[in-house]
Formats: sequence, structure tokens, C-alpha cells
Amino acid sequence: MNASNWIDEYLKNQGAYKIKFILEITSPFFKNVLEWLIDNPINPPHDAQVIGLYNTHYAQNTKQSEHTQHQQTHLNDQLHSTQFQLKSYLNNNLKESIRSRDHISSSPQLIETHNHIINMAIELRNYSLIKNSVIKINSIALNNVDVSHDALLISTAIADLGQSNYAAVVESLTKLSPISTHPLVTPSDISIYLTLCALTTQSRHDIKSAILNNEALRSKFEYAPHTKLLLEQYVSSNYKQLFVTLEENKWWYLLDPHLHNQYTAMVEVIYRRCIVQFFHSYNSITLDSLVEAFGDEQIFTHTLSLIKSAHLNLRYDAVGRVFHRPQLDKRHSLIDRAVTLSELNYKSTAQLLLRIKLSDANLVLGERPAGSHKLNLQRRNSDELDDVDRTEMDVETK
Repeated sequence: MNASNWIDEYLKNQGAYKIKFILEITSPFFKNVLEWLIDNPINPPHDAQVIGLYNTHYAQNTKQSEHTQHQQTHLNDQLHSTQFQLKSYLNNNLKESIRSRDHISSSPQLIETHNHIINMAIELRNYSLIKNSVIKINSIALNNVDVSHDALLISTAIADLGQSNYAAVVESLTKLSPISTHPLVTPSDISIYLTLCALTTQSRHDIKSAILNNEALRSKFEYAPHTKLLLEQYVSSNYKQLFVTLEENKWWYLLDPHLHNQYTAMVEVIYRRCIVQFFHSYNSITLDSLVEAFGDEQIFTHTLSLIKSAHLNLRYDAVGRVFHRPQLDKRHSLIDRAVTLSELNYKSTAQLLLRIKLSDANLVLGERPAGSHKLNLQRRNSDELDDVDRTEMDVETK
């Protein structure tokens, strides 16, 4: 990866905060970035820090060049001037904010304010603040308000990525339109975030249907072609080349401030998922074939750990160096079904006996007590006989 081209891309997309992040971590691009920033300053306070870092790390045993001394003097003058202007600006801004506080009440003004907060939170990697601001914008926004839903989806995806919620990242980024943009996130960033999170959480069928066949995402993959290659290698079970491609682009991921702390854990999850997926197609396979498929001699240790943690139902033949999937005895399945039916019959019988006991004790609502029907029938018959006797007596009298 060319460091100069990488820096130019992010400067054009207002991603200078990512360049600053490189200076905070240990990477092979540290010196290249310092040298580039000396000739291409971003802002006076930061550039003065760059000069100091370069002198500390790489100019201890060499005479400082006239160009570097001139740059440092010029930047220090700019720093003092900018600091004075900043104080005046802050004072004026404070007065103006107090004076216009009552006027920031319309929906467009509130949405614009929260969009600025989201951009600031992305630079500071304050992921909870990003989500809170997105929720507020969604609650304010109406149909007649111009809101960039794609930008909100990208911001939400970054917040979920920082909080290790990888499935939610895929869900958000697969909803983007073909023309989606963000002031701090480039299309190559979107494709990288989507690819790594999809490899971590999604099945091959979901990757193929929701991502590779998604027309809206095709333009994003053109900015980072290796991301589409990673997905295709995973879908086609080409695991050896998959991890070779990941290793080749490792520093591209580690130099990203949102992926830096996530990348190692994500690769471990992808590695385990690939092993589990590999054994789905075989009932038995040799250790040599497994090593050849992954190109890693340590695959045996990882496979045993998955077996011990019950992620893989396998048996290993140490003599033949073969992994076997245990075959289930049909008699066991019949016994399991018989036990299940017996438990169901026991529960239904117990409920029936309980109802009989409650009914005998006249504790069931809506039922007549035992013998009440017989008494009512006898009373009705005696009343009918009395009516017949009265009728006969009336006939005799007449």
C-alpha cells in the first residue's frame, strides 16, 4: 500500500483525523507520515507537534536541515497567531451562541447541530454519543425535512463497529443507496467495514444474496477491490487465499481508528468460523487435507480447542490422523422419541387425574355438584304427577 496515495485519499475526504491516529500507534508508516506532514502541513498546532516528533525520533544523531528549521520557525509563528485568533473566535462564538440560543429551535437547525456532533463524535471515537445523536435526528426528522439517511446509516454502522456489534454493522450498510456519501467515511472504508463484519457474522448464503448480489454496493467495492475478493474466497471455501489476502492488507485495517482495536478479534472469529464451515461438508477428513486447505500448521490446535468447546462434534483418530464425525445409532433416536412420548403421556394423565379429584370435591367452577341432576329430575317428575292428579279431579267434578 502506498502511504502517500493513502494520505491523499483521506485528506480529500476530510479524513485528516485518521492520519493523526497513525501517529498515536506503532506502525511501519510512522516515519513516512511524519516526513509527508512536514512538507504538507494540515494545521499549525498539529504540525508543530509533527516537527517535534520527527526531531525526537529521527534527528537525534543528524544535523537538522535548514528546511526543517525554517518549517519549524514558520509553524511556531503560525501557531501563536492561530492561538490568538482562536481565543477571539471562542469569545465571539460564546457571545453569539448565547444570543442565538432561542433561535435554534427549528427542525433543520437541530438536525444540522446534531450532524456536527456526530462528525465530532466519530473523530473522538465516542460511539455512544453517535447513537444518541442519530436517535435524536430520527425523532426530529419529518417527511418534509431534508435528512441524509445514508449518512445516518453509516454513522450508526461506525458506532456499532466500535461497540463490537458486527451484525448490526452489516444490517446498516446493506441498506445504503448507490450514491451514499459521508464527510468522514470514504467508500473504501464502507466496503472494508462491511466485508470484515460480514465474514465475522454472516453465512455464505447471506453474503452472496445480500452483499455480492446487491447492486447498490457494487460501486463501493471498486474503491477497495480486495474486499470483494475476500467475500468471494469465503463463499467458495478458498480459506488459504482468504487469510493470505487478509494478511496482505492487514495494515490497511490496523491504520483505521475504528478497526484498530477490533481487527485481531475479528480475524480470530473468522478463523474459527472457517474451520467449522469446512467440516460441514465432510464426515471424515485427514489432518493433512485440513492443513493443506488452510495453509497453517497450527490448524490442529485450533480444531482441538473447537472440539473441546463443543463447537465441533468430531472425534480424532491419532493413529490414522483422521477426524471423524460420530454416526448416530438409529436405536438411540427411537429410544429418545419413546421417552419424549412417555413424558407427554405422563403429563396429560396427571392433569386428567387432578381434574377428576377436583371435580369429586366440587371444586371445579361451572360444574353441578354430584347428584344434583338426579334430584332436579325427580322434582320435575313429581310436579308432573301433581298436575295429572289435579286434571283428573277436575274431570270427575264436572
